[in-house]
Amino acid sequence: MVTLDPVTFEVIRHKLWAIGDEQEITLKSVSGSPVVTESSDFNNGIYSSNGDVLMLGRQVIIHAGTMGAVLKSVIEDCKSDPGIDDGDMFIMNDPYRGAVHVQDISLLAPIFYKGDLIAWFGACAHQLDVGGMEPGSLCPAARERVQEGLNIPPLKLVEKGKTRKDVLNMILSNSRLPFLLGLDIRAMIAANNVAKRRFLSLIQTYGLPEVQSVLDHLLDASEKRLRQRLLELPDGTFRAVDFLDHDGHENRLYKVAVAVIKEGDSLTFDFTGTSEQAPGFINSGRAGSVGGVLTALFPIMAYDIPWNDGLMRPIKIIIPRGSLCDPIPPAPLGLGPTAASWVLQNASIVALSRLVGCSEKHKRESQGVTMGAFNALNLRGLNQFGEPFGHYVIDVMGGGGAYSFRDGLDPAKGYGIAVPNVANVEWNENYSPILYKYRGLITDSGGPGKYRGGCAAGMAFIPYDTKGLDAVLVSHGVEVPNSSGVFGAFPGSCQVNTLIKEDSGKPGQWERRQPFSHGIGGRNVDLGSKPGRFAFGIGDVFEYTWQGGGGYGDPLDREPERVAKDVVNGLVSGRYAEEIYGVVVDEVKMAVNYPETDKRRRAIREERLAGMPEELKNKTVLTGGEVVQRLGEWLEIVKKGNSKYIRCSCGHVLSNAGENWKPGAYARLIDSQIAGPLVKLHKDLEMREYMCPDCARLHSVEVAVRGEAPLWEIDIKA
Repeated sequence: MVTLDPVTFEVIRHKLWAIGDEQEITLKSVSGSPVVTESSDFNNGIYSSNGDVLMLGRQVIIHAGTMGAVLKSVIEDCKSDPGIDDGDMFIMNDPYRGAVHVQDISLLAPIFYKGDLIAWFGACAHQLDVGGMEPGSLCPAARERVQEGLNIPPLKLVEKGKTRKDVLNMILSNSRLPFLLGLDIRAMIAANNVAKRRFLSLIQTYGLPEVQSVLDHLLDASEKRLRQRLLELPDGTFRAVDFLDHDGHENRLYKVAVAVIKEGDSLTFDFTGTSEQAPGFINSGRAGSVGGVLTALFPIMAYDIPWNDGLMRPIKIIIPRGSLCDPIPPAPLGLGPTAASWVLQNASIVALSRLVGCSEKHKRESQGVTMGAFNALNLRGLNQFGEPFGHYVIDVMGGGGAYSFRDGLDPAKGYGIAVPNVANVEWNENYSPILYKYRGLITDSGGPGKYRGGCAAGMAFIPYDTKGLDAVLVSHGVEVPNSSGVFGAFPGSCQVNTLIKEDSGKPGQWERRQPFSHGIGGRNVDLGSKPGRFAFGIGDVFEYTWQGGGGYGDPLDREPERVAKDVVNGLVSGRYAEEIYGVVVDEVKMAVNYPETDKRRRAIREERLAGMPEELKNKTVLTGGEVVQRLGEWLEIVKKGNSKYIRCSCGHVLSNAGENWKPGAYARLIDSQIAGPLVKLHKDLEMREYMCPDCARLHSVEVAVRGEAPLWEIDIKA
């Protein structure tokens, strides 16, 4: 390493970022796939000669955990035979060797300078079809990986600057949409070539030692800054769970459990207790699961730190082999990034939010889960021009998770895409033979809390100017509210997938544009979470709504004026404003009725405690004492004399410090629709409220397996 003056360092650093941006622009400009051009389901980056992530693009974060693993597999397989030479590029999509699933194809280019391998550039993009049992290569019926599509091991596609036509033809011949797959592969080749030229030009201008010094310093600086941040947080164990409904074969329930253990300047993610691997395609390979952890970690703990492998140095990840998040071959993994890895990400977000929520300095980053479930819809058939087409409809926009100081976004794109895009309605209608009936926000979908989770969007459309389409739909979160709230807030809504048949029996009656509100008349067919392939005729409307964001804090602490504004804007109904928030809105003046609101909120607190056992009615109130640690919004550890206790801010003691406070709270089972009209629970789940037996403030809303012991959410060594 060489010592650089600060100005030169920053110039080189920003030029490196610009190279990554130009790599991204090239990929999007050459690609013809809407997944890349409209939805940004790709990423690119700079990697060290041994496979470390040096600089990551601003698209899908999960690839931070996978591209390095993909590159290490390429180096391991190809270094000796067939060799890694200047001008080569290597293609791979094996999910057991580092890819997320077979649809995510990576292309990696080694960079040589004066005969030495000094770095790699790479890109990865989701493909509309790579073969398999179903269009789009998402195969609910798969029971082993080979049924899900073409599996490409590390393979030299470009040799000394020339694309190997035989290898490319073999890959394209396995796709139902070879013209789009071919464009994406060529787009990645072009993106890597542009990045390579710019990088070598940078070296010629400033020198290899200078550029290498900047890259090495970025790794060290990211590690140092994350370790410093961890030292500012309390030591302890912070737990969370989340669930998956349906594995593609049966509606079985699967659990992802995480314990985030913070000790000094290190952090361990332990997923012991996660369900065993599934027979269906919901499993996530280890690399995808690591990417899920980083997707939660980067925005919460490293929002202002460069994202690279330096952030991995203070981190340890424990995932049981043979579990849902690290399966043993040949288990299928086609839905892994939007199933097991997505749910793992949700649980990690909640656990990390509980950690930062115990710090006054870093409490701002504590948040509910954003868009806890993903919905993938593949369409196939003849388009409006009579040509074969395929489309991956990923308009999905769930609610943003609420923060400790503000509401969530209405709505938000996936948490794991730093710079998200959503296709315009007009673009989708031009590309596909469909006509939208609506796309808009869904009332009562945001998780209730002191700060409300963002409302989700939903949409409905019909086949248009075509004889009909084949559709493949896979999702989760239809019977699990995955967008968990934190510190007494409720989760956001569940997903709803519906096929609507016209009551009139006159096909084509809906083939006109007209305004629709949520809830289209007709005969509704509930498709569930994973219907797989279904026919989509000209007399049908497909409608689906997505998960809202999780809330933050007790809904009764929300300012009444905020609730009234939500009612005016159609984000919360008058009914749920009164039932959940305890706010009565004058429907004529559209303003808060304060006397009735005060009355209603007192009544809700009384209703919460109505069935409380006698032994909890004996108040143990502790006044005074030294508050040594906050536990989120309204709990605290207080020291008095030689003893430490956990108490509610009202003074009611719930437990001794070092114990789970939940057995000392009043716990009651509630109907899921108390959280909102679109919240639905799997038959093996239940929803519980944990509140102070004195003031009735909600401290936790827990979705748990029926009969399981309460989760010990925060265990701080104060």
